Amino acid sequence: MPGRFAPRSLAGCCTIAALVFLGDQISKCAVVKCLALESAVELLPFFSLVRVENSGVTFGLLRDVLPPFVFVIISLIIVVSLCIWAKNNPVYRFPVSLIVGGAFGNLVDRIVYKAVIDFLDFHLLSYHWPAFNIADSSVVLGVGFLMLSSQEEEKKMKKKLSMLALMVLAGCGGYENEKVDVNKAKENNPLLVPPCLDK
Repeated sequence: MPGRFAPRSLAGCCTIAALVFLGDQISKCAVVKCLALESAVELLPFFSLVRVENSGVTFGLLRDVLPPFVFVIISLIIVVSLCIWAKNNPVYRFPVSLIVGGAFGNLVDRIVYKAVIDFLDFHLLSYHWPAFNIADSSVVLGVGFLMLSSQEEEKKMKKKLSMLALMVLAGCGGYENEKVDVNKAKENNPLLVPPCLDK
C-alpha cells in the first residue's frame, strides 16, 4: 500500500511535489513550443499528443463557467489547507504532495496562459477521453492514495479502540500495545469481544 512505503518526512514530500511540478511544467513548455494550438500528433493507435487549452478543471469540467481568477483562488485555498493538514498528519503527506505538486502545475498555467495546457489524448476509434496532463494525473493519483490511506487509518483506529475496550472489559489494563488475553475476555464477556479480535 502507498502509505507503507511512501516517504512521510516534510523534506521528502516537498521533493516529490517539486518533481511533479517541474515534470509537468517542462512537458507543457515542450508541447507549447512544438505543437500549434488544437493540433495533434498520433503516436499510437490509441494515443496522441495534442495541444488544447482548458479553462475549466480536470478533464475539461466546468469549462467557461467561471473566470480564471476564481480557479486560482480556489486552488490556493485548497493547497494551503492541504499543506497545513498534512503537516500534522504524516501518514497523508505523500498523497498530499502529489496533489499539491499537480495543483501548482495547473495554477501556474492559469496565471501564465489564462487556461491549463492539456496534451495527453487517449482514444478508442472515434471516442476520445478528455485530454489531460501530468498535473491532472498526479492529482488523481494523490486523491486515490489519500482515500486508501484514510481507509487504512480508519481500520487501525477501530482496532485500537476495540483493543482498549477489551482491556477494560477483561480487566487487563496496561498500555495500548500490551497483548490482550482474548480467551480471558471471552470467558468474562463473550458477547462483547469485537469480531476483529475473535480469531
